[in-house]
Amino acid sequence: MPLRPERRTTRLGLDPTLPQVDFAAGKRSDASAADVYEGHGHVANVEAGDEGPALHKLVGDLDPAGIRKLLKDDPKAIDKRNAVGDAALHLVADQGAVMLAELFDEKGADPRVNDRRGLMPGHRAAEKHPRTAAFLIDRAAASDAVEGPVLKPAELSRRIADASLDSDKAIDKLAASLCGVTVGTLNSARQVVKNRTHLEEVKGTILELKAEAWWQAEFGPQRVRALLSAIAETAEKGEPVPGARKVLEREIGVQLDMLRTIRRVRAMARSSSPMLRRSAMKLEARLVTPRILDADHEVALALGWKGHAIYGGFTHVPPNAEHPEATLLVRVDNRGSGAKLAHEKTEEGDVVTRAFHVPVAYLETPKGRAAFEGFVADLLLTKATPDSKGDDFYAHVATFKRAVKEATKKSELVESTHGVVDQSTLPAQIAGNCVVANTFPGLSSRLGPELYTWFTEYERDLARDLVGEFADPNTLIDQQCLERDQRQIEKVLDGDGPWAERLSAILGAATYAGVEEVANEVTADHLEAVIEHGDHEALKLLLEHGAPLEARGHRDRSPLHMAARLGHDKCVKVLLAAGASLTARDDEGNTPLHLAVKSSSSSSVAQLLAKGADRDLENDAGESPRSMIEAQVGQTMLIAKSLGVESNRGRRQTPFGRTGT
Repeated sequence: MPLRPERRTTRLGLDPTLPQVDFAAGKRSDASAADVYEGHGHVANVEAGDEGPALHKLVGDLDPAGIRKLLKDDPKAIDKRNAVGDAALHLVADQGAVMLAELFDEKGADPRVNDRRGLMPGHRAAEKHPRTAAFLIDRAAASDAVEGPVLKPAELSRRIADASLDSDKAIDKLAASLCGVTVGTLNSARQVVKNRTHLEEVKGTILELKAEAWWQAEFGPQRVRALLSAIAETAEKGEPVPGARKVLEREIGVQLDMLRTIRRVRAMARSSSPMLRRSAMKLEARLVTPRILDADHEVALALGWKGHAIYGGFTHVPPNAEHPEATLLVRVDNRGSGAKLAHEKTEEGDVVTRAFHVPVAYLETPKGRAAFEGFVADLLLTKATPDSKGDDFYAHVATFKRAVKEATKKSELVESTHGVVDQSTLPAQIAGNCVVANTFPGLSSRLGPELYTWFTEYERDLARDLVGEFADPNTLIDQQCLERDQRQIEKVLDGDGPWAERLSAILGAATYAGVEEVANEVTADHLEAVIEHGDHEALKLLLEHGAPLEARGHRDRSPLHMAARLGHDKCVKVLLAAGASLTARDDEGNTPLHLAVKSSSSSSVAQLLAKGADRDLENDAGESPRSMIEAQVGQTMLIAKSLGVESNRGRRQTPFGRTGT
């Protein structure tokens, strides 16, 4: 029987988001704004009511003179952190303040300083401020400093001991701190349900866990929490195998290192600059490579790509009967069982099985080390490139394998199943599941078979317990279904009309809670396209499911403005039935009735008047619908008279009453 987490009774939940403070733009130098400043004056991650150290405030004010003066008086201020662990240089990156980045470099700021999530300033600037990011990444690459693990083993052991893991509150607080998240995030309903689904459901289809980004960036904190909880369990009930605590602590270090790397890779994936992505991934490979080559345990890389869970594992293997020399086992694996290792294909197109061993003697040469570092960089860059393909990973492995063969004069490299868990030992719902099992190959070899079995059972028990305490799975499933259908609706509306039949197929099958609001993110542009097409059935479906009735589009016009202008009477009828405003004004002050009159749509005019539209409201030009129709009638009669067309004497009947002579 697995040891159940019996202590988990009272837990701590905190606000998952930190308040943010907007600093005023403040002082600037005489240089052009484009040279000084890429951002918008927003300094993130500063707690409300606490602007942090004085240097952080000066960065928020974009005050280079003040920064110079402060650093002259107090050089150590450059190393101070704010309440959430950001150095001042991180705030410079957030703002895109290029010249401030140069000033901080001049003053000796460390371009490799990590925030609480392991990101350097260059990673923080990558998405929105490419010039700032390029400068910061370049400066980070110029440093020869070696980056160690997130926490050295002794420091990690000390923090675990100091935390006294004797309560759920202490476990959660330490897990959140180690992973750079909040306790509220760790215990949020979405996270705990996804975690349980990840560990138990076939391919996570219910919560769409084939989105590998969640597995890599969000599953890590959940696993660290499970490892800490397991350590607490062993302290209370004894170790399931001798030395279990030490192995579990080491695994926390592995998870933290893997989490830091994937966060950096994902940050760079948001950059629009291929050159910037390449520079950052070359830097990351230079930092990761020494840890791989010097480690006494497996080093793992999360390489999942667009829903495909691809696992990178590197393990030192001593000489044995298979390979008489010390080797590094390289595995780039897309199956937990190791059945389809992704590095080479046969002529028939089948993926060659098993991992391959690279002689350590080759990796110790300058040429071999450079080749391996380039290989790691290629893997990370593939992960960071939005338009890459899954086969790109495999191509890089094949290229590296050929390079090793040529350099070592070997016709083939030794392949083996070293460290690969036997798929038959996994629960049926996990075996063959590329998403779930992705986390198993390295874990099994690092923990060892007995501890691995105990921990995975304990982890699943803990996941069930957390869901029972913090979440209603049905609520999360409903939310996921709603978000899925919102994406499908957007995709349909982005295509060509008519849309009613396709929308009906989506909405007719929707039975989850909140379905009445599933179309609430439909844009004014989408509604305008539907109205222009005259697709009143699609319009009715969208409005019945929460589409914004008063969404403003081109020239600040509402959907009713659009339908009245185009004279699409059936769309006007649908909008009026839904309660569309008769007094909404566009950018010229026109109501829908003004536009219906301009379009000479008598049916639309009649419908609007029947609903109570005011015929005497004036637009910005001082025109009312009544005066506009009178002018139209008068103009028509003048034209008729000039053409010699006899008109009936007397006043004309219009939708506004009798007018004209």
